[in-house]
This record gives sequence, C-alpha cells and structure tokens, in this order.
Amino acid sequence: RTKFANLPFVVVMLAEYVDRGGVDFESHGELIEALLLQLCARDQARQELSESPRQQLSALTEIAVEYPDMVNPEFDLDTLELVGFPREEIKDVGIHALLAQGKSSGYLRFRWDFLAPYLRARFIRQALSTGIDTDMRRARAVMAGEADGKGFEHEHLVKLIGSGGLAEVGNAYRSLSKSDIECRSFLAHVILSVVSHDKTHHTTARDRANAFYDAVSEGGAESNVIHRLSLIGQIEGLDLRGVTFRQCEFRDAAMMDCRVDATTRFVECTFGGTLELGDGDSWSSVQLEDCVVRTPAALTWDTVKSVAPTDPEELLLDALRLALSKFWHNGSPRDNIKRDDWKRGLLGKTRYCEPILDAMSKAGVIGDTPTGKYSEPRLIFARECFPELQKFMDSRQLMGKLRVAYELVARRLNIGGGH
Repeated sequence: RTKFANLPFVVVMLAEYVDRGGVDFESHGELIEALLLQLCARDQARQELSESPRQQLSALTEIAVEYPDMVNPEFDLDTLELVGFPREEIKDVGIHALLAQGKSSGYLRFRWDFLAPYLRARFIRQALSTGIDTDMRRARAVMAGEADGKGFEHEHLVKLIGSGGLAEVGNAYRSLSKSDIECRSFLAHVILSVVSHDKTHHTTARDRANAFYDAVSEGGAESNVIHRLSLIGQIEGLDLRGVTFRQCEFRDAAMMDCRVDATTRFVECTFGGTLELGDGDSWSSVQLEDCVVRTPAALTWDTVKSVAPTDPEELLLDALRLALSKFWHNGSPRDNIKRDDWKRGLLGKTRYCEPILDAMSKAGVIGDTPTGKYSEPRLIFARECFPELQKFMDSRQLMGKLRVAYELVARRLNIGGGH
C-alpha cells in the first residue's frame, strides 16, 4: 500500500474501477464516466463541495449541452451558479479538476477538449433512455449538428450505447417526425456505426443490412422494406440486394462499397444535394420508381443509369456550374488550377467531364499552361472571360464564350435548345 500511494492518481482510479467489477475496457464510455466521477469525488473531499459527484457531472453536462456547436466552450462563474453550484462554493469550483482557466479573463473552460462532446453524448444517451420531451428537445439541437454521422458526439455515443442499445435507439429514431431529417439521420448513423463495430453478431454485409433494417423498420412494415429513412452523409459496406427504400429522403448522401442489383429499389424517394455512388456497373441496374431527383444528385443518376431523371438542359447547366466552380474561390475568379483537379469530385464521375473540358478549350475559355512555366500541368482560365464567369455564378446567365462552350457540349450530347 505504501507503493500504491505513490502511483499517479489516474492509475489508482483505474485500479478502483477494476476492483468494483469494471472490467470492460472496450466500453470506453463507461470507463470515462467512472474516471470522471472519481475526479469529482476527489474534488468533493478536497474542497468540501456540497454537490455529489453525479450532481457535479450533471451540472457540467448542462453547460456542455448549452453550447452544442462549440468543442470546448468558455463560460463565466455566473454560469456555474445557474447550473446549480452554490454561490458560496463557486470560487472553489473554479479550480475544479475538470475545469481550467479560459483564454478570456474571468472565464473557464473544460480541462480537456474531449470532455464537452463526451458530456453531450452522455446527455443524448440519457435522453434516448428516458424519452423525456424537454431532454429530447435539447438533445435534438446536438444531434442536428452531426447529421452526417461525423463528429465527436457521434463517436462517443456509439461507444456509450453498444450493441445492447440498438432497440432503444431505433425506438427513438421512429418517434421523430419525418421532417426532422437531421436528427433522424444522426440516429441512423449511430445505428450503422454500432452495427459495424459489432464484429461478433454482424460479420457480413448482409448481417449489417439486416440489423440496420430491424432497428429502423416500423411495426407492420413489409419484409426488406426500409420505410421513411432520412439520411445525410455516407453509408458503406451494406448488402442492399433485395432491399426496397420507400419514401426515403437522401440529402448530400453517399453509398459506398454497397452490394446492389436489379432487386434494389428506390420507390417514392427524394434525392437532394450531392449524391455519390460506389464504383462498378451494378448501380445502373437498380430501380428508381416515382422518385424526386433534384440537382446536383440528378447528375449522378443521369451518369449511372444514362436516363436523365430531370430536364437534360438543367443537368448540363448544373454540370457546367460544377466545372466553373473549380475556377471560383470565395466569391472571386481564380485564373488556374492543376489539370489533375479537373477530374476530381463529382464532375469527374459524370459523362459531362470531358465534353465540357473540350468545349471550353475550343471556345477559348480555358487553355493549357505554357511548357516550363509550372512544375505540373495546369489549366488557365482566360481573364477576359472573368465577367462571364461572374455572371454565371451569380445568376446562371450564359454570355459570350461560355454560351459558345455550352452550345458545343449540347450539340455533342444531343441536348436540345440553348440559352
């Protein structure tokens, strides 16, 4: 015990955690909470605080949730009183083990940057468990900020929930209004991440797809039909053969490394924003039935299925905007880009990529750099066309050489009309 007393405090806390039966070190969320509570208990004894460790942690959670968009918010001593710390103890709380001095004079922040996101994830976990309306309203403000499934709150929540909490998250997902696409998307990504992390029960792409379907499907739903899914961001590694998406909404979505075929159906679905589909020809066989496909997602489906789901002239204008945006930065023209950058992003995956480059070259809008001027090949945008570029980016109005380029592409691709 004399040696034990000289060990760093965090090692002591880990030892006590194990001594109480906490042996699941893969459950990082549970371990973090145990360590935080012990730090609060230490401060309660050291500073004679009246708040219990859980009360302290709950009060600090209130602060974290109040600033959902900030990784590590700064707050003053009045905020500590508002969340429940007695006024007479606030000065001592200011030197709490979980707090540090902020960058601004008289302000505090959390000692570690991970702490506020973790506390917000912990709050969401509790809100999902209790279903209390006031807590859910506040939790939605946090969830909406990570609708694409990328962020610290999402990562912490996945570890806090684990595979045993899938049903609970699914119930919360179904209870949200279909119009609440950001929060529904957040929970859908949580479900997908939990399923992907569980290598014991979900080892194949089909296993993962079935587990996801079970979690989000509504009672009485048809077999293998995912109904009213809301998704922003990327899903990957699912076997979607034989699956029907009905009345789902996809916004700025990506479906990567997913197995699809002619039995994969999208019925009365809405696609908006960008859309990225995995490589391969299998996406050309999926079925689109009575779907609403808005640009620029329409560019992807037009390329994959070679049947435009919308006005082909509007698609060409959207593709032209993608091309011209490469020469547009922070509201101003830029006169050159790396030639390899032309094929990057969504433009490079459409059938318009080479035709637009060829037409803009023939029309004198862009040209190649002189030999030896740059260390790598670049495309140069003609400065005399800057006013035309400005006009198009502001109002989609075609003028001068840009109009000529548009008409050259339209004739090459047999797209009627012109502007």
